[in-house]
Amino acid sequence: MQRFLHLKISVLLAVASLFAAGCATQNTIAARKQARPAAYDALTPEMRAAVDAGQVKVGMSMDGVMIAWGKPSQVLSGGNSAGESVTWIYQGSYIQDTRSWGRFRMYDSYTPITYVRAQVVFVNGVAKDWQQFPAPSGY
Repeated sequence: MQRFLHLKISVLLAVASLFAAGCATQNTIAARKQARPAAYDALTPEMRAAVDAGQVKVGMSMDGVMIAWGKPSQVLSGGNSAGESVTWIYQGSYIQDTRSWGRFRMYDSYTPITYVRAQVVFVNGVAKDWQQFPAPSGY
């Protein structure tokens, strides 16, 4: 039992260190503003206030969204009779803990799960539509 607990703690620490390493890249609004000062300065005062709060607004430029929310997980191109569009997809993630009984004891498995947490649709480089989605219930 002691060995099982030690293994479980080791797995949790390994997963936590992977997440911490990903966060150590300074992917913050302040860092993104510093990386794109001309783009930030080109925003209207209303859009700058939204970016500073980590919010996206209809009419915001791609640079404004990049500063507010960071790099998207996926970029999709599309279009219809109204014109061409670009959709940025942002993913979230969590660790799902699954327990099952073995022959003599309970086993835990940890599976990383990703989901779409937000999307922004651009037409001619300007945000026309955006949505944020909740994490799956219970996580």
